[in-house]
Amino acid sequence: MTLKSTVETLVAVAPTLGLGPNHYSNEGPLVHQTGSHAAFGGSLVSQAILAATATVPDGFDVFSCQSSFLRPVDSRQKVNYNVEHAAGGRTFVTRVVRANQDAEGPCLYIAVISFRRHSSITMSEELPTYADPMPAVSHLDPNDIPKQGFQEVGFQIAQPAPNIGDDEPFDWRALPFNPTQDIMQACAHGFVRSQLLSERSRGLHLGSLAFLSDQSLLELVLFANWDKIRERLQSLVMSTTLVHNVSFHDPDAKADSWKVCESKTSWGAGGRAFLHQRFWDLKTGNLVMKYNQEALIGLEQGKSQL
Repeated sequence: MTLKSTVETLVAVAPTLGLGPNHYSNEGPLVHQTGSHAAFGGSLVSQAILAATATVPDGFDVFSCQSSFLRPVDSRQKVNYNVEHAAGGRTFVTRVVRANQDAEGPCLYIAVISFRRHSSITMSEELPTYADPMPAVSHLDPNDIPKQGFQEVGFQIAQPAPNIGDDEPFDWRALPFNPTQDIMQACAHGFVRSQLLSERSRGLHLGSLAFLSDQSLLELVLFANWDKIRERLQSLVMSTTLVHNVSFHDPDAKADSWKVCESKTSWGAGGRAFLHQRFWDLKTGNLVMKYNQEALIGLEQGKSQL
């Protein structure tokens, strides 16, 4: 039996016993931010995608996940994912996933997840084909850049299970951030890949890529506003995702191959900020995933400085 990698265990879901079809729960532990028991948003997004994937016919790939985080999720408890068959067809299928931690409790997280039949994707000279170009960092070797550990970016695995090793779920190689006076020009780059996955399943790889969502984006807002925030950095009392949208542009993308990552922010006011992140395959240069995130950031005793 092939051993699963850490990231596979972290994104895995299994049918919830006694609740019938379309009900799933996390198989492994949840991830949370250091100093808080609130579950990491990437855990919820990836697990919701895999729960929805388990309910669609073979040959369909996820291409969109639109999420709202409604209430905090306790990383010490199981999460129940209830999948609704919202729409179905020969080419496109949509699922609505609602998450709770108590059968009688409120919805904590909701996602609208869309799939497309793989065989319906055609390449034609008559159809437009274009994408954002990869940043000019492909000449760099990720292996020459210091590795950034999972805990270094502020995350921990809740109640580690016996089948969770010490291996990092993702290999992050962040490039130095260059401060700028123009916040709109603030941009961070890096390289990332998952551990080698034990399966070639497209659903598993896309779900694992979704786990990257929500990670290390909020720090960009702090760097972009460094002159205003640095003296009050210790007063940061809340940083959480409100809305999170992921688009997958390559259904054959592999989570365990090197990706080039670019992060930007385009707006911030009233304690809310809007962020963007894109991932390209380092070898092919293809844009494989893009997501937008609206986040809430608060400072203690006073108004937000964003």
